[in-house]
Formats: sequence, C-alpha cells, structure tokens
Amino acid sequence: MSLMQRRQFVKEGIIGLGLIYLSEKGLAVNKDKVNRNFEIQQFVDEGLSQFAYAVYDAKSILLIDPARDVQPYLDFAEEKNLKIIAVVETHPHADFVSGHAELQRRLQIPIYVGKDYLAEFGHKALIEGDYIVLNNSVRLQVLHTPGHSPESISLVLQDQNRNIALFSGDTLLFGNVGRPDLRDTDEGSPSSREALARAMYRTVKDKLSVLEDSLALYPAHGAGSLCASGIRDVATSTLGYERIHNPAFKIKGEGEFVSWILADLAFVPAYFPFDVNLNLKGAENLQSSLSLIDILPTNIPLPSHVLQLDTRPQKYAITSYIKGAIQIPGNGKFETWLGTIIQPGEKFYLISEDEEHLHQRLKQVAKIGYEGQVSGALIYNRFQEGPTELDVNDVLEHPEDYYIIDVRNENEVHKNRIFSHAVNIPLPELKKQISEIRTDKPIVVHCASGYRSAIGSSLLRRGRPDAVIYDFGPAIKNIKP
Repeated sequence: MSLMQRRQFVKEGIIGLGLIYLSEKGLAVNKDKVNRNFEIQQFVDEGLSQFAYAVYDAKSILLIDPARDVQPYLDFAEEKNLKIIAVVETHPHADFVSGHAELQRRLQIPIYVGKDYLAEFGHKALIEGDYIVLNNSVRLQVLHTPGHSPESISLVLQDQNRNIALFSGDTLLFGNVGRPDLRDTDEGSPSSREALARAMYRTVKDKLSVLEDSLALYPAHGAGSLCASGIRDVATSTLGYERIHNPAFKIKGEGEFVSWILADLAFVPAYFPFDVNLNLKGAENLQSSLSLIDILPTNIPLPSHVLQLDTRPQKYAITSYIKGAIQIPGNGKFETWLGTIIQPGEKFYLISEDEEHLHQRLKQVAKIGYEGQVSGALIYNRFQEGPTELDVNDVLEHPEDYYIIDVRNENEVHKNRIFSHAVNIPLPELKKQISEIRTDKPIVVHCASGYRSAIGSSLLRRGRPDAVIYDFGPAIKNIKP
C-alpha cells in the first residue's frame, strides 16, 4: 500500500476489518464481511513512523499507544460523538513521548499497562489473560509479549469470542520484530539485550505462532522506525502473511534466533532512555509545556555560548547563514536526528524561517520531550552570506584533492560505495570524532540524499572553524558509483 493510499485510508477512517482488501498475497483481511460490533481508526505520525489506534463502537473508544499531541484523538471523539474510556500502553516507548498522562488528567480515565511497567502515574496493571472491555461483545485480551522490552504486552481484539486482530506494540512489526537492545542493561539483567532476545524468541514461538493466520496485525510502528530494521511500508498485515514472510517465524532454534536478532543493529539515539523514563513518569500536558518557551524577537542576536539549532530548509545555509549553528532541517527525520545530535538536558535556541514553521518545530521537539531544553525560539530571515558552495565537478574530477567523509551507516556504504577513498564516519558518531579529523585538505561531507550531510557539515563547521568544510548536498543523488 502506497503512502498516498495509507493517508487516504486514515483520512476516511476505514482502517477496519472487512473494509480493506490488499492485493499482495496473504494480506486480504476478512473478505467475508462478517458483521462486527467495532471499528478501528489508525492514526499515523509520519515523522516518527508511529501508529496509534482507536477501537470504538457507537459510544466509546479504547485508545492504544497515543502520541504526545492528544488533540487528534479528542477531535476524532468529538466528531464521532464518542467518549474515550481508557488508554492502553503496550510498553514504555523509547522513541516518542506518549500522551497517556495528559489524557488521564483531562478525561479522568484509566491507563492500562502490563504488570512489569513501573509506572509513576495512576494505572491498572494487566497480566496475561486479562480483558479490557469495550462492550458486551468486544474486548481486548492481554498477552505478555516481552522481547522488545520486559514490559511489552500485545492485545488480541475479540468480537463475540472470536479473535479478530492483534495490536502488537513494538513486539511484532511488518517484516520483523522489535529490536531487543534499547534497554541493554548489565549482562544477566532481564533487560539486557541477550535476555530480551531470548524472551523475544519465546514470545514468537509460544505466543504469536499459535495465533490464527486470519488475525489482522496492527503494530505501533511502520517503515522508517528505528525500533527494527527492514520494516515493510504498509499500514496493516495479517499473522498469516507474517508467518510466511517474516524471518522471525522461520528460525527454529533459540541460539540461531538470538544471533539473528542481535546482528547489524542500528544506532540507539541518545534520547531513547530519556523518553522511556519520561513515559514511566507521564509527561506534562503538551500546550502547558510549550507555553513556557520564550518566543524571541525576529533576528535577535543570540549568546554564542548556548547551542543554536537551525531548523530551516537547507537553502538557508547559503542565503541566511548562522555561523556556529547546528543545522537539522525540520523535514525528514527531524525528531530522530534532534534526539541523536543533541543530548537530553542540553540547552539550545531553536531557529525557524517563519511563525508557522516555528510553532510546528516546537511541537516536533515536544514529541521527544525536549521542549524543556529550549532556551528560546525565534524566526531568523536576515540575509547573511554562507559558506562557499562546492564545485561538484571538481570533486568528481579530482577527488584526491579533498578529504571526503561519508556519514551514511556502514551497511549503506557496503551496499553502495560512492567514493572509493571516502572515510566512513556514520553521522551518530561524527560529533565524537571531530577532533580527530584531518584538516590539511578541504573536507567534503556526503550522505545519500543531502539531509544527513547538511547536519554533518554544520557539526564540522562548529567543531572545526579552522577547516574548509563543504556539503555535497542533494547533488549526491545524481552521482553513480
């Protein structure tokens, strides 16, 4: 299913069983159109590849894994003349801040979590086999499914005692299972990567493999999430399809499974542990928290000792340059790179191109709980000439005259090396290695599209002001290895 199709499904509110027919083999969902006593609404946050769900009938909503901004759920409830009666958290999320605590405060509703979820807010703990009831016919049955985290639960949607769908959180994803290394405590701990990898094996073998092929699958993340690699870009699947195509179901031995799931894991952004702890506590109300941020006058000079974060599109680095600022454009995977480059607790000024985008960026910052780190936010549009643009042809004709840094991940470089003598320093590691980078030649930074190279070149300009730094930029997309 294409992104445009997924947006249309979400817009029309027809993510539901008996209404979606996918042509890909194994994905057809309930073609018999049985009468049912519920509907499912999927909410998509594309920036974080995050899914939340409303399971609802003619009166009430059970909300699963809500994002920080709760307004879309409140608007949906109002539009449908429904009442949100409970929130369910499948686990304490690492990659985004949940809105569960705000919904509880505003609506006076319960929050359901797994028994091992060490919540610091009022909650109802669930054990294997418990039920969360929507109406006399529809309920969610709890499965304890550790592996991505020790606390993880999944929810089997039942209508008239018939299993219909699985809300799997980050346990089972489209084409993979959730990675087990995001807690990675001391060896021997229940939350060490090896312990969770073994727990995931048992979850797949003992809990997921026994479920019916016909169950529709609704996880908390889609393609692009760092919670697993190789996630397919679809909005729903079935257990039957995953059983055939997902490698997690094909590996029979525990040792082989552990080796497989621990191989080639992506980096863990710095903000992940911070968000887990924030979700255990329950975040402050979004608008109340954002209202504490000072909006500064346009183009006001900023103190140089505090980090400046330029979230404007890349073209502004040429036409309206801010010396010493770190550039993370607000499009793309802004939240992920913000929480990778800037550490939890590190203060910064946020800069945007206009008022609309300024407030949009602040809401994006709040998705990962960083709004308390913003010393002030402002619009900057003053003309100020930036660094000299790169002569791309000269680099292609005389690459030996430049020190070329490839900031893509190692697996990307192995698949497609663009410059044979380029040094690979993945972007998450660049900040730590800046002092070791040679400056006897002009430095050229490249990635796959120009987004990460913009971040990387700004980090180098800030850390090595004595060097000549070029950003290869989007032109890299036209280069054939």
